[in-house]
Amino acid sequence: MSIKETVYLARDNAVDLELRENGAAVDLEAVTRMILTDLACVWSVDSQSSPGVFNWMQGDGRLTMKLGSEPIPVGTHWCHLIVFDPGNPNGTVWGEKIGVKVVAICAAPVI
Repeated sequence: MSIKETVYLARDNAVDLELRENGAAVDLEAVTRMILTDLACVWSVDSQSSPGVFNWMQGDGRLTMKLGSEPIPVGTHWCHLIVFDPGNPNGTVWGEKIGVKVVAICAAPVI
């Protein structure tokens, strides 16, 4: 089953995921980098160049991504999450692909 998440451009909404392996939450303390990339290789978000987007230090396998400020095209994208740690310096594709729907919402006029 693929995950379906919504990203609102120019908004602070977060995407929250729980990374699990064999049914148990994964310890992400050793993670050094994460990349979210679309399957067409048109765009990616890398924790090295956008460190404020990813937060995996919450414990219990929780990952929060704030993608609203990233230059992601509007539309539906199928993505992979690539996780790097000292034992996997080339990264590991994590689990199933992630469905991301990117939406632009016009700001309401200020009165």
